Amino acid sequence: MPAVTVSLLLLVFRALAGLGWMQHGLMKMKGGGWKQAGQWIKGMGVPSALAPLVTLLEVVGGLFLVVGLFVPVIGFLFFLEMLGIVLMMKFKMKAKFLRAQPTQASYEVEFLYMIIAIALVAFGAGTISLDWLLGLI
Repeated sequence: MPAVTVSLLLLVFRALAGLGWMQHGLMKMKGGGWKQAGQWIKGMGVPSALAPLVTLLEVVGGLFLVVGLFVPVIGFLFFLEMLGIVLMMKFKMKAKFLRAQPTQASYEVEFLYMIIAIALVAFGAGTISLDWLLGLI
């Protein structure tokens, strides 16, 4: 595959992933949604103080992915976030990977975001990025 094609695909991949994470973070910022997220994670035995940090990661980290800045580092932080959520859902909520019924909890989407984060760490930002422009890759 030509290098320019790979660079364009990495740009689209990381930008869409970044926009997805930003959307999650922005939802938490509206109407104190991060407080609800804090109550949810507190119920899982995790300090609720992490909710604002997760919200910040999703908004700022998502933006960094869109522009291609510190992509492997941001990808690793998103991996840790998603791994924590997947483990909480699987072991604390007893959720299944796929829903058997519409009202059941599942961790399919969180697992897929975790895989996306691994790809970001592995492949980085590509040449159409601030990482490349600044010589960080």
